[in-house]
Amino acid sequence: MVIRFSGAFGPYSKKSKFIAKTVEDISIKNVDEIEIYGDGKNEINIMYSKDLVGALIACLKSSKSNTTVN
Repeated sequence: MVIRFSGAFGPYSKKSKFIAKTVEDISIKNVDEIEIYGDGKNEINIMYSKDLVGALIACLKSSKSNTTVN
């Protein structure tokens, strides 16, 4: 099984990282505008660290094989 997590963030994420800063700006600081870099067409998927651990445990307990989890 191949497991590929990207865009994970959590309580120990560096505050200067894009995801942590954006989540903090929206949920804590109630910022109305967020600066977008580039043309705005890039997309990222984010996952909270606790959810990542839950997904990892589910994958490890799974009996499936020859699977890619993205």
